[in-house]
Amino acid sequence: MAYTMQTLLDLARYPLQDAKKTRWTDAEALDRANKLIARLRQTHPHLFVGKLAIPHADLALGSAIPFDDEFLEPVAQMLTARLLMDDAEHSESGKAAAHLSLGEAGR
Repeated sequence: MAYTMQTLLDLARYPLQDAKKTRWTDAEALDRANKLIARLRQTHPHLFVGKLAIPHADLALGSAIPFDDEFLEPVAQMLTARLLMDDAEHSESGKAAAHLSLGEAGR
C-alpha cells in the first residue's frame, strides 16, 4: 500500500492527541517531517533502498512516503519525538526520548 506524507503526520499526531491539528499545523509538522527524512537519508540510507537515486526534495502532504512501508511506524515515532522536542512543555519530560527510542528500535 502506498502511504502518503499525510498518513505519516497523522500517525505522528496520534500519541500527541493532536488529531485536530491545534498544536502543530500540517505545514509545521510537514516541515519537521521533511527535515527528518533528509537527515534519515544521510544517517540511515538503508531505509531508502532503491530510492536514493531520487534527489531529496521537500514532499507535499499528498506525496508518497519515500521509504518502504515497513518503516512507516518507526519514522512516525521519530517524528513524534521531533515534535515533542520542539514543544517547550515536553522537551525535557522524557516523552520525546521514549518516542525516539521506539522509532530507533523499529528501524
